[in-house]
Order: sequence, then structure tokens, then C-alpha cells
Amino acid sequence: MVQMNGRTDIAKRASFWIAAAVALLVAHDGIYLLELGSGRAVAQALRTAGHGYWPMASTLLLVAGLAMAAVWAVRLAYLSWRARSAPHAGGGKRTRSWAGRAVRLWPRLLAVVLLAFMAQENIEHLAGHGHVLGLDAIGPEHPLAIPVLAAVSAVTALILAAVRRHEACLLHRLASTARRRLRPHLSIGPLRPQRGTVPRPRPLAGKHALRAPPASFLLPDFR
Repeated sequence: MVQMNGRTDIAKRASFWIAAAVALLVAHDGIYLLELGSGRAVAQALRTAGHGYWPMASTLLLVAGLAMAAVWAVRLAYLSWRARSAPHAGGGKRTRSWAGRAVRLWPRLLAVVLLAFMAQENIEHLAGHGHVLGLDAIGPEHPLAIPVLAAVSAVTALILAAVRRHEACLLHRLASTARRRLRPHLSIGPLRPQRGTVPRPRPLAGKHALRAPPASFLLPDFR
């Protein structure tokens, strides 16, 4: 169980970072698309001026996102198959709500995606123009950066929260079923007296009795 929990934690951390990378991909291209419009201008901007690496990086991030989605789809399908006969847990420990999970995930996602976008734009500007932008990367250079990054990270947090809550509900149902199966069924039945196995004590047949026949002359009374 400890090993399984450890693997689950590693999978959740990996899915968080992959989801953040995919959110960065969507937000980055979305910002340029909104600022430059669709067509040759945005295509040219995403291939020049320090963006020469971006087509290959975008492909890798997209493949990683699809792989993560496939892994979670298989896991949820497997858990659903195992829990198909498990009743819905009506009481006990309740899983955190979808909105609660999203609210907890969104600030972390936003911080990671925002910092990654700033670092990316500064490195790209340094490679293409020889200087860095600093905080201008989310200001005058890209005035739509903060709203787009916030919106994309919020949608990503909602998707992650929905997946994790569904997994938590399935695991809770499986754990409840396992506890019910392992619960001991104790029953105490009537004990029948064992007669004729223990000899009744004879006080007068003892070694220190004053008046009694010898102990060897007495037979035990098995009643």
C-alpha cells in the first residue's frame, strides 16, 4: 500500500508538470495569436526571432500531453472496471469537491506557467535581439499575457481537478469494499460441558488426611 501510494504521488506530480507545460504551450501560442492575428504574421513570429526551437518543442510538449491523457484514461478505466460492483460509499470520509481541488491547483499552476513564460520570453528575446525584457515580458511587450495565462491555467486546473476527484472517488469505493470484506464476523456459540474427563477431588484421600483409606484403594469418579 505504501509503495502504491508512492507511485500515485509520483504520477500526480508528473501530471502536474506536464499539464503546466501544455498550458504554457497553449498560452504562449494564444498570446501571439491574439496579438498578431491568424495568418502569416503569427506563423513568422513563432519561427523567427528566437523561436526557431519552438516548432520542435511544441511537438514534444503536445506528445507528452497526449501521453499523459492516455495514461490517465487507462487508469480511470481500470479503476472503474474494478469498482463496477462496489457500492457507492454513502458515509465516512468524503472526497474533496471538484471546485475545492481546482481552487487549490490554480494558484500553483498560474505561478509555474507565469514564471515559465517570463523565462521563455526573456531567453527568446536575448537570443533574437541581444537583451532581456525583464518584467516587460508580461507587460508592455505582451499586454495580454497575464489574462491569457490566468485563463489557460484555470481551465487546466479544472481539468486536473476533475480527473483527480474521479480517481479519488473510485479509490474510496474500492477501499470501502475492501474494509467490509476484511471485517471479522465474530460469533460465540454455547459451550458444551465436557463430562467424564476431570476427576472430582477427594479431600479425604490426600496424603495428610487423618482418617481415610489409602489413596491407592480409591478409584476416581468419572461423572
